[in-house]
Amino acid sequence: MTRATWRMAVCGSALALACTPAPYEWPDSGAVEPPHDSGSGTYGTCRDADGDGYMGTGDCSNVSPALLDCDDTRAEIRPIADEVCDGVDNNCNGSIDEGLPVYEYYEDKDGDGFGAGVAQSSCLTAIAGKVRQGGDCDDTDVNVHPGAAEYCNGRDDDCNGQVDDNVVSRDYFTDNVGDGYGTGAATASCKQSVPGKAPKSGDCNDADPAIHPGATEVCNNKDDDCDGQTDETFANKGAGCVTGEQGVCSVGWKQCVSGFEQCVHVTPPSSEVCDGLDNSCNGQVDETFPQKGTACTVGLGVCLRSGLFACGADGGLACPVDAGAPTLMACDGLDNDCNGAVDEYAMGSTWTVSATFDPSAVDLAPVYLTPTSCNGGGATGTDNWFAYAAAYVSAGKVYVQQLGEEGDAGTAAPTLVSATNSGYLDVGIAQGGPGVLVAAQMYTDQIDLYYVGPGPTLRTLSGYERWVQTQLSSGTLTNVRVVRGYGGRAIVLWQQTDSGGTKIWMSSLSFTGAGAAWVPVFSIAPTALAISDPNLNGPFAAASSVAEFGDSVGCPTGLAKFAVAYKTGETLKLAVFNEDGTAASGGTTLYAGTANDSVHEMDVAWGGLTGGSDRWAAAFSVAWTTPVSAGLFFWQTNGGGAALFGTSHAGTGTDSVQMPQVSARPTEFLVSALVSESAVLAEEPQAWVGKMAFTGTAALPLTAATAYSGCPGAGCTGGTRRLLLNASSSGGPRKTAGFVLYGGSAGGVSATDLSCN
Repeated sequence: MTRATWRMAVCGSALALACTPAPYEWPDSGAVEPPHDSGSGTYGTCRDADGDGYMGTGDCSNVSPALLDCDDTRAEIRPIADEVCDGVDNNCNGSIDEGLPVYEYYEDKDGDGFGAGVAQSSCLTAIAGKVRQGGDCDDTDVNVHPGAAEYCNGRDDDCNGQVDDNVVSRDYFTDNVGDGYGTGAATASCKQSVPGKAPKSGDCNDADPAIHPGATEVCNNKDDDCDGQTDETFANKGAGCVTGEQGVCSVGWKQCVSGFEQCVHVTPPSSEVCDGLDNSCNGQVDETFPQKGTACTVGLGVCLRSGLFACGADGGLACPVDAGAPTLMACDGLDNDCNGAVDEYAMGSTWTVSATFDPSAVDLAPVYLTPTSCNGGGATGTDNWFAYAAAYVSAGKVYVQQLGEEGDAGTAAPTLVSATNSGYLDVGIAQGGPGVLVAAQMYTDQIDLYYVGPGPTLRTLSGYERWVQTQLSSGTLTNVRVVRGYGGRAIVLWQQTDSGGTKIWMSSLSFTGAGAAWVPVFSIAPTALAISDPNLNGPFAAASSVAEFGDSVGCPTGLAKFAVAYKTGETLKLAVFNEDGTAASGGTTLYAGTANDSVHEMDVAWGGLTGGSDRWAAAFSVAWTTPVSAGLFFWQTNGGGAALFGTSHAGTGTDSVQMPQVSARPTEFLVSALVSESAVLAEEPQAWVGKMAFTGTAALPLTAATAYSGCPGAGCTGGTRRLLLNASSSGGPRKTAGFVLYGGSAGGVSATDLSCN
């Protein structure tokens, strides 16, 4: 039956008491059908007093617990009711307020929104006098709670367990004297001031209020400003004062000494120096420099200057003048480069005269030419120096080349003058008239003569006249030489061996005509010189008395003289002849050699007139067999002999000194030789050059020797070789002393000028 039917039935029966008060209206669906009496009296007196559909009044012992009401006085309390927060078991399940949200509540006495004490749990959404947020560390002060602003007040305003933690604090130090600076360990505080403490430390004496960092330092033997220094400054420090001492010690300044201001000398006594002061404070000035004010000089040579000794910047004596500047090079008897030596030779510029061939023989001659004067002789007057002319033999052919006064070739190149002949072995050259005569030895039985010039062709050496196959004698020919004679003549000399023995022959040639029509005339036919020595052997050298130095040369008439240096056995002699071949003086012994020390090579030069007599000089090499070595010697008419390299040269080998050369200057002779300083004679031969002064009784050794070489570097093979000539300078704008002509290991010919300093 339905609920409504059940209700009507019950209320109309003996159970009518269960209908008071009015029964609860059950919904028609969704509820448990209440029990009913089937007529058997199962529920007895159990009834539903509040009409909520669940019985709880009377004897309900026989009723299923699921149908019992836990409070049959309130219809809203029943097993299927919703639980609400009221402290009652609304759904009769034995639990109160279960399943509802629960909140923690704290007592808030000061009403600041934060409570304290033990939390109370409740499902109520609000409880008077209580709040859900706890953590209030002082529930009696509304200003103290979590999140409150922290103040410097000695309490925990924000309840974070720390006192005054979020406020600015500073370190304070014990300040016993109240000078604003403390000492000892720091104490942190947020207070603006702390009694007996100071916010600054560093006080080095906390018992004295005048001592602290920043205090004024005074001279009292104390560290007033606590900077670790005592009396480092004070009001009068450094002020000038007078000490009462002498000299440099009289000037003083205020200093603090042991806590008292004193006048201390700025400069203490010291050893005396030359500065115009009394350094030793003894009342004397520069007393240890007695030379002060005496005469002095600086510089050498032309740079020499005079003055009086004075005090220098280094505290010693100095000559207070500057040396003069060196002057241009000039052979003038002065020390122009201010090095203490007069007219010494130094290497100047070097020119490659010819790089296309390697000569096997060479000779050199100066050329003098003034078109309006004597044109090399034949008239009175003076010719001016014009150029040097060099003759070479290379690959059997003869070449002639013009050179400047310093040995430079400029743009001139060697000119081949033996275009149709070759096979030449030796060559000689000298000026003859306005041109140059070249004598070339063809094989061993012939001498060919070539004439280069005259006139404009001489200036370029591009034209020549030649006389080929001029056989001057018979037999075997060697050592062709050409020297200059008077009146424009040239003298040809050669060594000839025939049935009459070995002799030195000569012939003098003059020249007639003009331009290309110049022809040679044998002024003296080939003639053997009257040398009586029976053992004539080896090479010879010759030079004439026509000056080959200076800027000009006269045009003398008459007969010139020439000298011949020659070997007879192992002895070197010198004989002088007139230009016509007649003897002017007999043979003079220059060196008496033996089988152990023989003369190898020689050269001879004329050095002008001395007291009306001719001055002759010779340079020659001597070779020793025991020990194996070589030397260089020099001889002149009025000075005798001199060994330039001692008795022997340091290099080993009989050929370690080769090709000695001598030429004249107005007051001295130039001497040179090829010198090998190595045991390997094919390596590193050098052209050594020096000078010998004119002397009346004694020969002077080399005053300077400088090595010149065609060898490009140390250890090279070949070096300077085969030819060497040195020439006197004509003077000119550079006033050079001459030049050295030499052949190099790589072929070609080079010239180096010798500057006279």
